[in-house]
Amino acid sequence: MGKIEIIGKYNLYDNNWIYGNNESNDISLAVANYEPIRNNDSDKYDYIIYCYGSRVENHSKDAINIKEKKAYVNNILNYFKTKKHNVIVKFIMLDRDAPLKEDGVILADYINGLCNRADCNSINILGYSKGGVMFFDMIKHINKKNRVKINLYNAATPYMGTKMASPKILYKDVKEFINGHISNKDLANKIYTYLINFYESISSNSHMDYDIAIEDGIPEDRLDKYDDTLIKYLLLQDNIDAIKSINRFENFTTGINDDTLKRAIMTANFTGIGMCLIDDMLMGKNSDGFVHTSSEEAISNYLDVNNKHIKGAHHDLMSDNLYYNEILYNINENLIEDREKILIKNKR
Repeated sequence: MGKIEIIGKYNLYDNNWIYGNNESNDISLAVANYEPIRNNDSDKYDYIIYCYGSRVENHSKDAINIKEKKAYVNNILNYFKTKKHNVIVKFIMLDRDAPLKEDGVILADYINGLCNRADCNSINILGYSKGGVMFFDMIKHINKKNRVKINLYNAATPYMGTKMASPKILYKDVKEFINGHISNKDLANKIYTYLINFYESISSNSHMDYDIAIEDGIPEDRLDKYDDTLIKYLLLQDNIDAIKSINRFENFTTGINDDTLKRAIMTANFTGIGMCLIDDMLMGKNSDGFVHTSSEEAISNYLDVNNKHIKGAHHDLMSDNLYYNEILYNINENLIEDREKILIKNKR
């Protein structure tokens, strides 16, 4: 069982943070803390900072306690329990209303604090989907002296945005698809209304989701909850230079293939099945069911990085060990490599 620590709540009306616990803990920026994993006699820990792009209310009824299986944190914990490192896992839950940029500024301060701890050996950030966008933009706010401890692992990250976070475009495509396959107008309208209502019910309907929209993807009546500069300026030089200054950056891309649906059915992964249907019906394929692979790969046009493609992975890759183990394996191998470098340096 993890314990939730509320960092603060963003106020959209005056664009300020209220720090600590508040009456809106369930939609505040927060971190879940878990029991440290101790596998050796060292006093040093490798921190793993993980963001699933979700809110406290998605995972906890009381905004105090959180089960390890929520957002698949247990998969990370169980993986590193069998390794040789001392590890502390922290799970980030986003503020519903804060621009992702603002979340990043606050989290940079939080991570700077971890870097300055005597027990901190490294900070390993796992940025999934919108979390990857936020962390990529955040790095420039990390103190330069601390960046040597930072490893950023982005997965399924929409560097160019995604249609699935763009209601103005998505709703049009949904309507066209339904009308093209259902001739009964009343039935078509009922299905369309049901799908849109479902989408609205799971969305934050605010910055948390809208900030990764593609250009002209947000309706005019919601523009006050959308920062059009995040994706537009994400890959400009200040962010690229900041990424170059950290210890390591790796980018994992995803994309559905002919085997994805078969595996999702075999493992009863209903979210994966849904992603396959979305890929086929709404994304024009070449996606993971939420983000086009080309959007995830775009970083290689700006930064010398070899994208690591997770073959057949749908967007909910953390739900399937075939997919997420590729990322965790890389993190583990890099921790071993960095430790060996330190040992060699100390012997000289």
